[in-house]
Amino acid sequence: GYRSRASFKLIQLNRTYYFLSGARSLLDLCAAPGGWCQVAVKNMPVGSLVIGVDLVAIKPIRGVKTLVGDITTQKCRQAIKKETGGSLIDVVLHDGAPNVGGAWATEAYSQAWLVLEALRMATDVLAPKGTFVTKVFRSKDYSPLLYAFQQLFTKVEATKPVASRSTSAEIFVVCRGYKAPAKIDPRLLDPKHLFQVGAGGRPGDGRGPSRCRLEGYAEGLSTTHKALTAGAFIAGDNPIELLGQYTTISLAAFVRSHSATDAEVRTLCKDLQVLGRSEFKQLLRWRLLVKKDLQRQQAAAAKAAAAAAAGERGGEEGGSGGEEEEEDPEEKLLREMGEVKDRWGRAAALSAAAAAPC
Repeated sequence: GYRSRASFKLIQLNRTYYFLSGARSLLDLCAAPGGWCQVAVKNMPVGSLVIGVDLVAIKPIRGVKTLVGDITTQKCRQAIKKETGGSLIDVVLHDGAPNVGGAWATEAYSQAWLVLEALRMATDVLAPKGTFVTKVFRSKDYSPLLYAFQQLFTKVEATKPVASRSTSAEIFVVCRGYKAPAKIDPRLLDPKHLFQVGAGGRPGDGRGPSRCRLEGYAEGLSTTHKALTAGAFIAGDNPIELLGQYTTISLAAFVRSHSATDAEVRTLCKDLQVLGRSEFKQLLRWRLLVKKDLQRQQAAAAKAAAAAAAGERGGEEGGSGGEEEEEDPEEKLLREMGEVKDRWGRAAALSAAAAAPC
């Protein structure tokens, strides 16, 4: 059997992204006790190179070369390059976590720092178009890390395997299509610079510590498990603000059984902090559908009660004549979000055109 429960997380990640079957070489950072290495050997082509590195010795695994070393040191990099014979690696994995035993804030920062060190190692050994998979803790440092990944890879996706406990702060980021730039700005891999995030989620712009709440946690927000009831989300006046303040939406029976609450919506509600803009828009649309349905039910019940009290069957007034013509505030919000996104896209295209050489 596998040596750790974490093995099933990698199995599920690979079933979604298929990065092992075509890889001929793989480096597993912080690999002890070796569960991910076991999964790699079983899913990669026969004869592939699999290297596992950790501070502690890893018990032998057939088909795996193991090293004892600190991934933050040059000595470890040299040992890895010796094992590869100087060849570049197709996949780099990182499932490490710091053993600080202190406050959550310290642990979260230490883990973010460790992820950055793993990324630094990946930039040294990864082949062009290669894949980097890493565990990340949801914290205020998540957005800067995501920014760094996006500068170095063509496709970056955050996900949470079913094998990962829903109350755990961990998520996994799958970075594909390594760009292999000839030169990397050293500030991108410098924690002192990267984790000083300014407006717009870009490091080092010197315009204050604000963050977009739709990507990671707002400054100073607790990173513990915080549940929002579906009723509060549906009835609330500021749904976007709520999505940035909570980690999950708990679904009451009447909401869970609603026709609009499909399997995908239930999955999105489990972990808000791994979602992007498109997923947030999907939740806002779902909220609007449920809210309108509840409002129709309440209006019908109120109308029936009024008719019964007046001894009438209900007038023909107050029908649907003008109701459909006036734009709903929630629909207006979604439309405006789309317009803002379109404007950003046009502005980016104009900037790129202006910067292009004649």
